[in-house]
Amino acid sequence: MAPTRKQPSSALLPEPPRTSESPNDEFPQRYGRPTFHPAAFEDPSCATVGDIAGKHGKVICRGDTTLREAAALLVATGRTAAAVVDGAGAMVGAFTENDVLRAYRGETPWECSLDEWLRSDGARLPGFIMRTLTVDLATGLLEAAARMRTMASGDFASRHLVVRDPSEVVHGILSSLDIARAVCSTSFGPEVAGRLGGSTVAQVMKPRGVLPLCRDSATMEEALGHMLSCRQNCVLVSDAEDTSTLVGVVTTRDALMAFSEGIPLNVLVGHWMFCFGSSVDPRVVEADVPLEAAAAKMCHSAVHHLVVVAPRSSDVVGIISSSDLAQVLGSPERLFTECAL
Repeated sequence: MAPTRKQPSSALLPEPPRTSESPNDEFPQRYGRPTFHPAAFEDPSCATVGDIAGKHGKVICRGDTTLREAAALLVATGRTAAAVVDGAGAMVGAFTENDVLRAYRGETPWECSLDEWLRSDGARLPGFIMRTLTVDLATGLLEAAARMRTMASGDFASRHLVVRDPSEVVHGILSSLDIARAVCSTSFGPEVAGRLGGSTVAQVMKPRGVLPLCRDSATMEEALGHMLSCRQNCVLVSDAEDTSTLVGVVTTRDALMAFSEGIPLNVLVGHWMFCFGSSVDPRVVEADVPLEAAAAKMCHSAVHHLVVVAPRSSDVVGIISSSDLAQVLGSPERLFTECAL
């Protein structure tokens, strides 16, 4: 049973950005409590992860932060992962939407601390995996995408990279959506365009047949269980009476929002989508459009998943995610097998 819903505490409110003149700008003071570090709005031309990291904000939490507090910060900032640090500011792990999915489905109490979670079997990115996920500020975007591609499978699969400088300061956690945003940069140049190779959505999407599906009459517990068992970050939702009719999609973001709001697991998926105004329309993209167009739509809607429909049709044929885009950028071979439409 979910804990009783409580009002957010003032400690969760974003604090003003620090400037280089701010006093006490040492590790313990910078990272001493959960904070949202607003991004600077700079030149959109990005060639390295240093140009991208933190551009859309970063979330850093101390280990005694509760899961509920961390989830609330991720919801408030639109980020998908938080760096977890100890009292001295050293990074001890990361907390992601996938962690929330596991915690929510496993009915982990809200008041569990991040330290406790990172020591549990449910943690996706505990401390010992951090070095594998770390890149420095000078790492090129395509090299980062290649690293992300190598981390796309296994028990500690991740669509995130930790960006740190030589003094171990965390400059941000790079997500696959950040990669997609970089693709949308008009000043990025021919290198990225060449890696995309004029490919279309149909060539890299996950076909509908391999994706989990539930009816809108299913519970949130059942929907999230499908995601976990299929090792996918989304589940297609069909009409209760007609499974051929798609009415929505539930993603790890929904798990994050539901957990932070204390929504019971027995709530019906259809009720969740109705109450939160979830609609498939902003997520729709046609299968024959270029990948750059799909990336632009993800960025405009701030979503990681798009529902793919057959050209000039409403027939759903698959899902494309920001992770799929990152894998394309990280794959110099650019070998694709076009899905049957």
